[in-house]
Amino acid sequence: MSLSVEVLNTIRNNADSEYQSRIPVATQNNIAEIGRAFETYDVEYNHFVTTLMHKIGKTTVETALFNNKLKSFKSGSLLSMQDIEEIFVEAFRVAEGTYDREGGVGEGGVNPFKRREYQDTKVVYHRMNRQDKYVITLYKDDVIKAFTSATKLDEFISAQFNSLYSGAEWDEFTHMKQLLAEGIKAGDFFDYTVPAIGTANQTDAQLQKACKDFVRTVKKAIKDVEYPSTNFNPAGVKTLTKKSNLVLFINKDVPAHLDVDLYSSIFGPGYADLGIEIVELDNFGADDNGTYALLCDKEWFKVYDTKNEMRQLENPDGLYTNYWLHIWQVLSYSKFKTAIRFGTTAIVKGA
Repeated sequence: MSLSVEVLNTIRNNADSEYQSRIPVATQNNIAEIGRAFETYDVEYNHFVTTLMHKIGKTTVETALFNNKLKSFKSGSLLSMQDIEEIFVEAFRVAEGTYDREGGVGEGGVNPFKRREYQDTKVVYHRMNRQDKYVITLYKDDVIKAFTSATKLDEFISAQFNSLYSGAEWDEFTHMKQLLAEGIKAGDFFDYTVPAIGTANQTDAQLQKACKDFVRTVKKAIKDVEYPSTNFNPAGVKTLTKKSNLVLFINKDVPAHLDVDLYSSIFGPGYADLGIEIVELDNFGADDNGTYALLCDKEWFKVYDTKNEMRQLENPDGLYTNYWLHIWQVLSYSKFKTAIRFGTTAIVKGA
């Protein structure tokens, strides 16, 4: 079944009886008939286009020209636009001495009924800071012209949603990469220095050694963060990250320099060698300071959707309708989560 047939029937199934009596069940062969019906019945046409833009687009059109490859690291959605409160509670309590047979009774003893305060607690707030809008204009005549065949209508629907959602996806991807760049610039990543990879005068032997040293350093970092430490997050809290919750964001040019055997063992199916998720990115910002990769907790990003809403306004004079897609988000990152940078030079915090 084509996209347009599925969309038309989904809208029809959820419409009122009058819509269903005027607009037939869609098939591959009656698209033109449905187009003529929409040309005749303005109310039904408006219901079709409005439902298409408001509801169907976000759920049925999955072939956008660009999809944000960092989307899986978003934190979720919010029903309101309040600040996000991120709380870190120290997970490792210090021992209060050793066992005392007398239970602390007597001079100099410890009161067993003393109230213990909460663990060392830190709080950070993340605030909504993206309010973007995307606008398209649809002429009824152009929509009706697309009702010549299921294929033609598929192309029309996909094109309209691609223009909206691909733009929104690209901007979200760019914003999330910018968070990585801001973290680098702020010195909020613990630095592991690695040799330069792919420089102009590098011999094949030197390149191979540099790549192996890079991989060896990444492996060390993965092991390091599995043990409690205050080193690997900018807030300096004692925490750890399980291997299963790590992701390596790597500049796309680094894998290209690895020899075939090394590449297949690290970046092949399942990433068996490193054992963590790997995401290739085109860059880490305009000024990445020689950054090759970032090892992060998968919850490092604090990105929340607060509004994904479509509004419309018909222009009766011009016989067209404008549609506004509003995307509002909280775009931030955690200072309590593991964040490690691999680069040719260290970043001086606050410089």
